[in-house]
Amino acid sequence: MPQKGSYVYELRSINLGNLPENEQARVLDQFASFLNSLADPVTFEAVKDVRRVAALGASYEVPYMRFFVTSDSQIDELLGGLLGTNKFVRVPSAPSIEISHVSSRYVMDAQSQFVQTFNITRLGGAMETAFLTRVYGTAHSVRLQLLPVEPYQARALSRGRARALRSALVLRQLGGWSFNPEREAELQRVQAAAQLIAAGAERLFKAKVSIRLREKTYPDLASARRKLRQALGGVVEEMDSPRFLQEAFLTGKGPTWATGRWFYLTTAAATTFFPFAGLDIVDPTGVFLGQSRLTGNAIIFDVFEKENYNLAVMGQTGFGKSTFVKTLFSRMLLTDPNMCAFVFDSIVKPEYSLGPDGKQETSFAGITGCHVHRFLPDKGAGLDPFAVFPDRRRAANFLASVAKIEDEPDLMADLYLASAKSSSVDDLMTKAEGELRKRLQANLPPYSFLFDGELSVYPRMVFVLYDLPPGELRDAAAFLSLSAIWKSIQDTGVFPVSRKKSIIIDEGWALVEVNPRTGKPYFPLAVEYVPEIARTARHYNTNFTLATQLVSDLMGRGGSYGPGRAMVESCATKVVLKQDQAASSTLREAFNLSEVEERFITNAKVGQGLLITQEGHLPFYNFLSDLEQKLFTTRPKEVTA
Repeated sequence: MPQKGSYVYELRSINLGNLPENEQARVLDQFASFLNSLADPVTFEAVKDVRRVAALGASYEVPYMRFFVTSDSQIDELLGGLLGTNKFVRVPSAPSIEISHVSSRYVMDAQSQFVQTFNITRLGGAMETAFLTRVYGTAHSVRLQLLPVEPYQARALSRGRARALRSALVLRQLGGWSFNPEREAELQRVQAAAQLIAAGAERLFKAKVSIRLREKTYPDLASARRKLRQALGGVVEEMDSPRFLQEAFLTGKGPTWATGRWFYLTTAAATTFFPFAGLDIVDPTGVFLGQSRLTGNAIIFDVFEKENYNLAVMGQTGFGKSTFVKTLFSRMLLTDPNMCAFVFDSIVKPEYSLGPDGKQETSFAGITGCHVHRFLPDKGAGLDPFAVFPDRRRAANFLASVAKIEDEPDLMADLYLASAKSSSVDDLMTKAEGELRKRLQANLPPYSFLFDGELSVYPRMVFVLYDLPPGELRDAAAFLSLSAIWKSIQDTGVFPVSRKKSIIIDEGWALVEVNPRTGKPYFPLAVEYVPEIARTARHYNTNFTLATQLVSDLMGRGGSYGPGRAMVESCATKVVLKQDQAASSTLREAFNLSEVEERFITNAKVGQGLLITQEGHLPFYNFLSDLEQKLFTTRPKEVTA
């Protein structure tokens, strides 16, 4: 049997303060259910640590908070219900401070740093949810211990406390003393809690809260003490840090009277202590995404840990959209040499295949080892629709758009019948007859070089669309190439599921671009098929990333539902950079943005943005190393070729 206190788990933080109200309520309800299900004491700890993060040509040490829970018994199932099964991991122990010297007022640790421990002895009246996060910027660690009280004892204690308060107020009145509103309010709270405990709707806990400061010098320790008291003002009435008891306060070892004061909490009151409401996002296997504007700490992010792996990046031109994508994915690809990537370069100008100096060696492709694929009219692209789509009917629907017969039922019927017996475009041309053959002969020749030849697929590729003229031909090449890559990814013999893969589409609106002549997308099939790829990408361990500057064209405007909205909504993670007023209004409705967040994205500077995840909404800055700034810039003054 395991020893008491031997079950230790490291938890993922929840960015509670940045969740929508309904999500906050759901998380707190789950936490209350977790507390009500406890049979043994638990200890929550938030501990400050440092982590080294890498950027191209540089690395940085950044602070972050780690969260632990220790229990006398196994609580995997309870934590799974609270956090989700992938949000915690069993660990040997939580970090601890090694004592080298004990003084009356503090202890010295093994790194010769000053450590002082405080114990909360009296709570204030204004208990706000997750108030402990106030001290995470100052404290080295915070410990919350909770001991469930047996129901019979809890009822007796709550009734006894209510009687004692009531008696004290009666005696005060009989003695002619003035009315005490604080004690009257406390009596009302205790009476309400006693009724809930008696009804079994609430549980009672003994609680102890310890806060540790650790600083390099004693003046720094004195400054931290002041900051701590300021941070908890209005929430905590009293904190104690007695002389000559610092070792016992820190370790929790010694007589009960020497290790800190306990007090009682109901379930509802205990939820306000929500101990792992971190303001940062720190994924264990993530890469450096940027710098949080809330805390200044690094955001460590892993798209492959989210509900789905898809990412949408939206921002006005010139405000860092492509730079963000290049920065994030170069860090991912350099961290994981086995990861695959298929990038569709910007249709405005080559940004992934050429560096600012006009050379491939200094580009995203050159740095990450991507094969650059160009579309040359004198060389077949190997994108025959019958080879790249999963069935002949979809190939027929694509060709119907090229042949301009989508709205002609008789010709569509002929095309379906001929396609069902064909294995290639050339084969279709021999089987088509009459008006269908005439339409195909008239409209397919500009696309024939796309259909001819064979496509060689490499683990990392950048497709250069800039070679092709704007409009239908370019969009056809993008759609066919995407479909070909997706078919290759589905071949697990070529790309095992265990291998991480990313499909990155810059200017993704081109996939659903509307023909100005008809007011409809050039390729209606793409509006259906691309979201299908995005929805099923996770099954093949694939991230689908869509970047666009034309948010309104993609998402819709004025109450209309845009042709690319389904693609964006299929992305669990969104990055919103600078937006104009029209686009910000669309995104506010679609992503449930607050007024403050909408103002932020309309006034954002270059590289500033809003990260939208299930963990919450987090404003950030795309922090670049000097080398990344030099290689990934797209600002005209910094581009030499």
